[in-house]
Amino acid sequence: MSIRGVPVLMYHALSPGESREHYVVRNDIFRRHMDLLRQEGLRGVSLDYVLNHGDEVDHCVVLSFDDGHSSNYHHALPILESYGFLATFFITTGFIESADEWMSWDEVGKLAERGMDIQAHGQSHRFLDGLSGSELADELEGPVAVLEQKLGRRPYAVSFPGGRYTRNTLGVAEKAGYSVFCGSRPGLNRSSGDTSVFDRIVITQSTTEDRLRDIIRRRNASVFIPSLAYDVKRAVKKVIGNKVYHAIWSGLYKKGGQHGA
Repeated sequence: MSIRGVPVLMYHALSPGESREHYVVRNDIFRRHMDLLRQEGLRGVSLDYVLNHGDEVDHCVVLSFDDGHSSNYHHALPILESYGFLATFFITTGFIESADEWMSWDEVGKLAERGMDIQAHGQSHRFLDGLSGSELADELEGPVAVLEQKLGRRPYAVSFPGGRYTRNTLGVAEKAGYSVFCGSRPGLNRSSGDTSVFDRIVITQSTTEDRLRDIIRRRNASVFIPSLAYDVKRAVKKVIGNKVYHAIWSGLYKKGGQHGA
């Protein structure tokens, strides 16, 4: 399986209006992003689609959403369908139906029924590089069992919360049954870096259309500085630890929780 050279965009939540949340993109901006793909002669597809249609990847951009926010069903799905696009939704299974901001299992099921790809994003969104033993196994094995029970199919892919993982994480994930791993390092899935973990480029409310255009045109310069910054941040996390780093990050972006960073 390969998605070499294919940009993978990572969204989180959408909103009809302005939001203070760093990862929330307005509906009209998301629609403009989809317009841009179409103008460039590209099709938005799911990870599953690209892995099974290798001869068509030159005309594809993978769209993905992390966490399982209710806007994925209520806002993203109608926009995607209006363009005939697909996407992969990485679900944090413990979030579903835990609060109004998260999807219900009925909504997750309807995403799948309408052709969307449903995969795993951990059980409770804990950063996996700080876990070991039974905790790590629970975070990775739990979603496999839950998604199979709720949707009738086992997930083959997992996106690591916060993009954080170790070699041990990959080993435990493989034992849990995953064969595809997605991180958060900005890149175009060239041969450099950890080739077992696919790169994804996070799209936030501050992502400009010019930057997005450069990304989908697969210009290396569009991800060089972000990928360098990502590697520096990853090194800092190893030194000061996840909790301290995330407290600093949350303060800068006025965003609680563990999503992203």
